Amino acid sequence: TQRYAFLITTQRHSFLKYADRIIYLDQGSIVFDGTYPQFLEKSDQFNAK
Repeated sequence: TQRYAFLITTQRHSFLKYADRIIYLDQGSIVFDGTYPQFLEKSDQFNAK
């Protein structure tokens, strides 16, 4: 079985639900690293920026 890795940059949160892992950067620093359900729990923090 082959596995693939993709790096996608987006400003649309709707694409994030398809990702196995989300890394959110703010001014070059990682402010979130986790799954889509975890991101949803904390997404209010990111929408305020």
